[in-house]
Amino acid sequence: MVTPGEGCPGHLISPYSSQNTKNLIAALHSTPSHQHHSWTDTDVKVELNLTNRAVDLVEEGYDAVFRVGELTDSGLIARPLSPYRLALCAAPGYVAAHEPILTPWDLRNHDCLGFAHTDLRKHWAFDGPNGRETVPVSSRFMADQGEPLLHMALAGLGVILQPLELVREPLEDGRLIALLSSYTVPTRPLHILYAPDRRVTPKLRSFIDFSVRAFGRSETLQNEASVNILPAL
Repeated sequence: MVTPGEGCPGHLISPYSSQNTKNLIAALHSTPSHQHHSWTDTDVKVELNLTNRAVDLVEEGYDAVFRVGELTDSGLIARPLSPYRLALCAAPGYVAAHEPILTPWDLRNHDCLGFAHTDLRKHWAFDGPNGRETVPVSSRFMADQGEPLLHMALAGLGVILQPLELVREPLEDGRLIALLSSYTVPTRPLHILYAPDRRVTPKLRSFIDFSVRAFGRSETLQNEASVNILPAL
């Protein structure tokens, strides 16, 4: 949970090492000031809850949710954001010590560090010369958050398929190597949702508009993030 600092409207403070939080804060810093001042310069305060479960936006009192994946007919208003992108990679030491990964089917002979919350725990899909290929994967380690999987991969304990934003830095500095460059991983839809029967206040509207601008370019979220827009103290 991310709570607002008292007396600091418009600032987001996170005591947690969460990729969702990191991406939201990164969006704040990377967005030109003239684009995000509409809510950071007002009395908007944000409470950010990170969870893998599908929250009930109305019953639990949330103003908006970021949701990854195909949407059900929930009756909520959905604003599309940039697709959720995944990258396949492993540490150089792991790659050197194990059989080459030349096609998706070679992953059957590797430790594929699994994301426990979705179907990524058992199957990984790739688009390549032969179309969509979905391969079964297995691992001795599984987690419901990406960062433990990242640390396992950095230690040379397996292959990961995780959000590009989570692995971008270790890919750039060489601690991880991208695999299967001839294939792409299917993206997943990402939306911000809010209830049609809830009065959209100027504060909520400014946050939604900011999210569409910031995450509509290249930012991604790892799980679902539930957001409350709170009145300033």
